[in-house]
Parts: sequence; C-alpha cells; structure tokens
Amino acid sequence: MVLNASNFSEGFLLEGLSLILWNTVLPLSMLSALISLVSIFIYKKRILQMRLSTLNSLLLLALIGVLSYIAYEHCATLVYDFGFTFYLSFPLVSFIAQLLARRGVVKDETLIRVSQRLR
Repeated sequence: MVLNASNFSEGFLLEGLSLILWNTVLPLSMLSALISLVSIFIYKKRILQMRLSTLNSLLLLALIGVLSYIAYEHCATLVYDFGFTFYLSFPLVSFIAQLLARRGVVKDETLIRVSQRLR
C-alpha cells in the first residue's frame, strides 16, 4: 500500500468516524436501553415512569440526530457508499414505541385518578 495524501485523509476520516461512533452513538444507545429497562420495572411509580419515558424519547431523538449527522456529513466524503440499512431503523422504531408506552402510562394514570375520585 502506497502512503499518499488521499490514504492519509481517508484513514483520518475513518478514525474520526470511529471516535464519533464510540463517543456518542454507543453511550446514547446504552443509556437509552438502560432507561427503558428501568422504566419497565418501576410500574408502581407512574409519574417517574412518564418522566423517564420523556427523557428516553429525547435521548432517542439525539441518537437519531447523531446517526443522521454521520450519514450525511462523514460518509459522504468516504469512498464507500453509505446506505440506510435495516439496523438504522431501530432508533426510530424505538422512539415510536417509547411514545406509545408514554401514552399508555398517561392513560393508566388518568384512569387511576378518575377511579380514586369516584370512591
């Protein structure tokens, strides 16, 4: 392999992309998974569950934003083509599921408040 300016810049871009992946995408996805797991097991504390759900939705939006940034800024300058794969849809599906879960928790909370008012 011949070392020239294009190989150096391509390696630098790949290294920068790797740093972005390890420093932003991985922690955001791990934190989102942890919050989702904690949110499942605190079903008796619905207000906290709603707050965690909102926080998780914001984290998932940040993750989608970072992945979009990587797709359009960094991979446009590389030699290989960056295509949208099945795996890139997971944060979006997770975001939609999180919104539906929050809506369910809100419905449960309103149902419990109405039933306590009837007592």
